[in-house]
Amino acid sequence: MAADMPARVQGNGRGSAHAAASAIGPGLAAAVAETGQFPPALRVVHDGNTIDLAAAQRAAADFLRALGMDTRTESLRDTPRRMASAYAELLRPSPFNLTTFPNDEGYDELVLDRLRYACLRGDRTGALQLLDQYPALRSEVADTDGSALIGAAETGNTQAIGLLLEVGFPAAAQAGSDGATALHVAAWAGSVEAVKQLLAADAPLDAHDSRWHSTPLEWALVGSGERRATNPTPDWVETVRILLDAGAATSQIKLDPAEPIQPSPEVVELLRGRGIVPRANTRP
Repeated sequence: MAADMPARVQGNGRGSAHAAASAIGPGLAAAVAETGQFPPALRVVHDGNTIDLAAAQRAAADFLRALGMDTRTESLRDTPRRMASAYAELLRPSPFNLTTFPNDEGYDELVLDRLRYACLRGDRTGALQLLDQYPALRSEVADTDGSALIGAAETGNTQAIGLLLEVGFPAAAQAGSDGATALHVAAWAGSVEAVKQLLAADAPLDAHDSRWHSTPLEWALVGSGERRATNPTPDWVETVRILLDAGAATSQIKLDPAEPIQPSPEVVELLRGRGIVPRANTRP
């Protein structure tokens, strides 16, 4: 987090965790080591004024123009808003419970972050040991956002997804400026196995993200057209087929030639084969 961010305890990384330990008292690490008891949860609350997103967006546009970029073009038109939202999210994160434990390097880490990292590394033994050592973590995991699952879903990291779900990270949680779930992002990335895992964990099939108000199926259609290389083995046709077979709603699916990003031809053919969109030679 930014060093000048007004907060009682800043950030969630290695250095800021050390600062958090200092803020809550030098005796915490010794108390935990001596009693073996999980300390009471602390609440991190960020102070300061509400961010003026409109002003931030104008400033971002001015910054881009100063760099010689034309924000009127289709590719950059939405960039100032995205920049403003990203910085707002970075500098004004939601309040969170702070749970620390002492380690051998002389500073306290956030236990919840340690659990996330263990899962993302596929370290099942380490993750389960943390849950055994700190039972209160289970309630924190159940209330956390979906950022860890979303990161794993975007890259098709099925091992991490399986472990995150196993230890209790919620499949329905949303995160990021788009307010998407992990199923949205897995569908967008064409991560077939990730989509299967999330559906098996009861991820909401027709959840709407908070920005575009679109479902995972709609994200899959856009992903098939963008074809970003976040997942090493994408398969958007199979992803769309799985979502359709699971009962995804199709009433909002329309092919609009005016849209800048069109689904891939293979996905369009699948939709036509299912009768979801008309054949090219069919007149309304």
